[in-house]
Amino acid sequence: MKNIENDKKLKDILDIVNFLERFTDIRSQHDDIEGSMKNPDKKEIRSIMEGQGLVVKFMSKGSYFLVKSKDSPWAWIHLDVKRGKVEFILCFEESTEIIGTTYSVLSLVAGAEERIKNPFFKDYEEFGVVLKKCIGIMKDINNCYEDMYN
Repeated sequence: MKNIENDKKLKDILDIVNFLERFTDIRSQHDDIEGSMKNPDKKEIRSIMEGQGLVVKFMSKGSYFLVKSKDSPWAWIHLDVKRGKVEFILCFEESTEIIGTTYSVLSLVAGAEERIKNPFFKDYEEFGVVLKKCIGIMKDINNCYEDMYN
């Protein structure tokens, strides 16, 4: 697997889509660890994701969701929803390699001095808001990648 921390193409894309500013904003608006939802219902989480037009598959072995956007065929996310914390892992294929990392690590690639921690949600409505914003980032990364390299 490729070391993405030194990937110039990815850094350029993250700069263009304002990744660091956007993810920092999401985290600052959704940072209530104490008030976060404990043990969210997987069926409800799935319903919210599908309601946003996402293709969703629950991977029981790793206890995460594999989520694809119909608009971003080359990219997908592993979505780990536990204890009201949302961890987004952006993955995509480049040639024959699969490259992936968390949004938290991408914040370092984008220039943060330390990792931006994952956002939290207190209820399903807030989960939907966080999801929409983070999927928006993924779609913008996809569109930028396609514009620059295809």
